[in-house]
Amino acid sequence: MSNVLRVSKKVVGIRQTRNRLNAKLLTTENEELETFFSQERVNDKSTTSEIETAYIHDDPQEIFDEDILSSAIGDLNFEEPDSDVEFDDTQSQAAEESDDDSCSTQVPYIHVSSLLKVLHKDAGLTYLPLDSRTLLKSLRGKLLFEDMHPGKYRHFDLEASLVRFLVALQSKGIKIPSEIKLLFNADGLPLSKSGSNEFWPILVRIQGYDFVFAAGIYQGRGKPADVNVYLKFFAADIHQLRRSRLQFEGQTITVSVCGMSSDAPATAYILNIKGHNAFHGCRICTTRGSWTPTISKRTNARSGGRVTFPEINAPLRSDSSFRKRENIQHHNKNQIRSVVEDIIDDLTADVHLDYMHLVCIGCFKKLLNVFFCHPFDNIRLSPASLLAISAFREHVRQYIPSDFARKPRSAKDLPRWKATELRLDLLYLCPVIYKCFITKNSYDHLMLLHVSIRLLLERDSCQADADYANELLRLFVQVSSQLYGPAFVTFNIHSLIHLAKGVKKHGSFEDTSAFCFENKLQVYKNMVRPCGRSLEQLVRRIDQECKISVLSVTSRVSSAAQKPLVLKMLNFCGPILPGLLSGKQYKQLVLENTILTNSLPDNCVIIEGNHVVLIANFVWEYEKLYVIGRRYLHQENYFSYPLPSSNIYEIVVSQLSHTLESFEFCEVKYKCIRIPTFFPETGSYFVSKLLNLNIN
Repeated sequence: MSNVLRVSKKVVGIRQTRNRLNAKLLTTENEELETFFSQERVNDKSTTSEIETAYIHDDPQEIFDEDILSSAIGDLNFEEPDSDVEFDDTQSQAAEESDDDSCSTQVPYIHVSSLLKVLHKDAGLTYLPLDSRTLLKSLRGKLLFEDMHPGKYRHFDLEASLVRFLVALQSKGIKIPSEIKLLFNADGLPLSKSGSNEFWPILVRIQGYDFVFAAGIYQGRGKPADVNVYLKFFAADIHQLRRSRLQFEGQTITVSVCGMSSDAPATAYILNIKGHNAFHGCRICTTRGSWTPTISKRTNARSGGRVTFPEINAPLRSDSSFRKRENIQHHNKNQIRSVVEDIIDDLTADVHLDYMHLVCIGCFKKLLNVFFCHPFDNIRLSPASLLAISAFREHVRQYIPSDFARKPRSAKDLPRWKATELRLDLLYLCPVIYKCFITKNSYDHLMLLHVSIRLLLERDSCQADADYANELLRLFVQVSSQLYGPAFVTFNIHSLIHLAKGVKKHGSFEDTSAFCFENKLQVYKNMVRPCGRSLEQLVRRIDQECKISVLSVTSRVSSAAQKPLVLKMLNFCGPILPGLLSGKQYKQLVLENTILTNSLPDNCVIIEGNHVVLIANFVWEYEKLYVIGRRYLHQENYFSYPLPSSNIYEIVVSQLSHTLESFEFCEVKYKCIRIPTFFPETGSYFVSKLLNLNIN
């Protein structure tokens, strides 16, 4: 692709030179200018001959292959213009004069078409199409949609998507599974902040693999009026696959639905039950909420109120009681049964409580709002404390490993924090950042949430630790009303007592969260230009993605042989130890799911014996990989309540050794995040193991 763009740039340069010369010829007949013109023509001719020579080849396909060009263009994030929009010549010229970097992001299809015309006319590549839509094999003509009040719907065949997934597994040498478990999500995606137009995609994730795809997309002004009409095509595909099962190259594969993961409003809509603000809104137990007025000032003035759920020992719902409508107040008055009841086996255990919305956005952000914005002075942090916290967070940014998409932001930006930022804060930063600013009771209360969520997220041990984590969460809910008032225990806080139940059946709720679905929604939103016919644009983009992109599929159950070690960035300046002088040195090690480097922030690991080591170099010697580094000589617990922090691989370290040591790479167990315990730094650091990122 870069070769094509460079050639087109030369062609454009020739044309621009000719235009400049013609303009000068019309304005003057000076003899000196004539000499200049002749020189320019000589240069122009030589440049033209170079380009013509470049195209003298027995088989031009060897230089410009249509499939290669199609694949290269497909990798770019192109946008197709709406057919009603007209583009003038300035846009085409801008595309012709752009360099490779500008073409690598957000290149409109009109620019690609202009490039193809130049290559067709000036470079003689007549076998290339003249339009980008032909090159990318876009869907042409009028697309067919299902009318679905108050909008329209496009369905994607579920079996075809699964076959495409299996083909990708086969091409990567990953074993074809005998059973495919599907987790689905349905949620709204506003297309703009100023309008009511929105998407409602039905997204599906194949459990055990990082692969999310769309089974159907609705677009309209508001959500679909009838949830059963919205889901009927998806439900029909599920029933068909259950009956006949999936056939792939002589192998019969069982397909099942392991659950649904959405936020509380979307779940209530899909199941046709009362929302989270209703008195009978809890989906797991039969507790009845109570109305609690909101106290806004010390004068006990009431300003509205909310439904709270202080009871933690109410009887649990069962799948049978849900289907029989034994608690009729929990269901909507229209008594319409959702088609989801026919495709999900257990409507209480398999409709997951999503920890992204429930814990990160719902509970932890609510707790931070208490610290930052509570109306009572004895709870709210002072402005000086907030400034100190913000400065600490800004300083910690340099210590955040590359595994995290977002770095910490100032406390004043809390209303705009994303779920990934809240997750980073809850799982790794909160034990350190808030310890010196909140009271001991509040800190111990925060540690109950921090420890329990870490226990429930760890794939290797979450089911064994589920009962203990459940005790911590129940205690967290009980203490919440004592510390922050009864109005604090709303639906999200109450639902914490039910998290461990889902983990005991399905494993870590990292595998049932909505993070992957939210990421896919953002991808779809970026595919659409704000020029009308959004659903048509998205359907064409998804179709092109299926045709020309290489499907990225990874498996969490792959063997060690499928996890290659890639060493990068040769290092010639050490440090090195005497026994490894003849080995090759490297600065970076790329693994399947993370990277390790010899510099901040990706250089902290835990090795055998639970020693914390800072990596200084990688050496390949004697067909083995060695890690050279320095270990911390002093390690201790950072907190002791509700358990010693070292039990969950969180410790405070100090006294970095001056002596270099070498370890075989197989001794490295975990990658860690390392942040200073104080700001300004004092030489001690808080080290926390990255969850579900085991190295060996």
